[in-house]
Formats: sequence, structure tokens, C-alpha cells
Amino acid sequence: MLPYDRKNEMKYMLEHPPTCIKLNWTKPNKEITEIIQKNFGKNTTTFGIKCTCSNNNLTVFIDFNGSCKIQCLNCNNEFEIFNITKHGYEGALGERDEEEFNQFRQIECDACKSVGFDVFTAYQYSGETDVLEDDDCDCKPEDLFGWYAIVLKCKKCGAENKIVDFECA
Repeated sequence: MLPYDRKNEMKYMLEHPPTCIKLNWTKPNKEITEIIQKNFGKNTTTFGIKCTCSNNNLTVFIDFNGSCKIQCLNCNNEFEIFNITKHGYEGALGERDEEEFNQFRQIECDACKSVGFDVFTAYQYSGETDVLEDDDCDCKPEDLFGWYAIVLKCKKCGAENKIVDFECA
């Protein structure tokens, strides 16, 4: 893996997923990456999400503030992939207050109402890493994304559903 170098920032980011998905990421398929980069630009990384049991048939729960947790439909393991108070530029720098909404709703496919999905996350970087030049910053470059999105591909009908598109900086 490459050490962080601002001149090769996107190459580094492509090999270093944010810590919010560190244990649960996989490489996305080329089609999803192209769709996401068409919508969000070339400074966007894309990762697939899987459970620690390696299953990728997942159900998704979203809070109205953008936080997201996943439940594996194979082993029922639950894990968080984004929390607005901890992740993204403002979360990583401690600039967001702890919020206790936790009113998650389960996402259904827009086309067939199924709840099993392939889950893909996208992280956009637009110069937010300049804060790393501060001596007191102990953040990882990959955690300083300014925008995040989640795209789902229904396991039953194949429909793509964009469910979150959230600014973090």
C-alpha cells in the first residue's frame, strides 16, 4: 500500500477505504464505479460493502440525519458504515455534536420492495486533506471525505437505488 502523498492523493484513497468501513469493504464492480464517478466526479472512491462473514446480501437502515447501519441477511450481524458524528470531514475532526436520533428505517427497493441489496459506498475528496498540515491533526487522510453516498443494487430485481447523498464538510 502507498504512503499518503498529496500529489497522488486519489491513488492513495483508492487503496485505503475510510475507517468507517475498514472491516467490511470489498472492491466494487466496474459498472457501479463508473455510475458513481459520473454522478460525483473522478475525485470519488467507491467500495462495496460485505459482512465479516463475507456475505454481501445485506439489508440497510438509514437515520434521517444520514447515519447508516447494515444487517447481514446470512448471519444477522449488524454494523455501522456511517455515523454523522464520527465520520466524514466534520466527524473526523470532532466538529459535529453527538446526536441521539437513532430512528432508523429499513430501506426497501423502489421497484420490488425487497430488502436484500448489494451495497456500495462512495466518498468524494475535494481538498479537505489540507488540514493534515496542522501539527495537532491526528486524522487519517481517507477519513476526511467531504461527501458520501450509498448506492444499492437490489438482489431480487437488479434495480439500483441511491439512498443517501450527504455533505460531510
